[in-house]
Amino acid sequence: MGLFGKGAGASGGLKGGFREMKWGDQPLKEMEVLDDRGEEKFCLRHDDDLSWNGVPLDKIVYQYWENRLSDVFLEIPTDSAERVFKDLLDGWGKPEQPNKFIQDFLWRNKAIGPEGTEAAWSRNPNTHAATLLISSSYIKTKKTLARSRPGMKPPAAPT
Repeated sequence: MGLFGKGAGASGGLKGGFREMKWGDQPLKEMEVLDDRGEEKFCLRHDDDLSWNGVPLDKIVYQYWENRLSDVFLEIPTDSAERVFKDLLDGWGKPEQPNKFIQDFLWRNKAIGPEGTEAAWSRNPNTHAATLLISSSYIKTKKTLARSRPGMKPPAAPT
């Protein structure tokens, strides 16, 4: 089932979105806006399944850029971190590890355009809890371009 579907894990590879939502989707009506920074919004779903392939999560926060889903942050408790990481390895394969002394890992799918996805895993060296950031590579690039040229809007997304 991959990332799509309630509580699903990493099986099927790194997909373009999270669960039933795809990159670029509008916020769901039932979402609570935690922080609105104009172009960026951070939202919660109160009815969210706070699990990853049956393993408990602490929190899932959805980030929207220009009202389009761009990132998903997962906070993973200490007791779940190792099982979630193993599922990521099984489903997404071997990640990049920029520094062998730090437990930060990166995955990227080979898709280009709106389906392009990357994920970053980071484990707290003290608590051993973890965070997983799953992002749209395409929207991340558009944000970078928009920030590098104040007053200039990047081209519209393909339909």
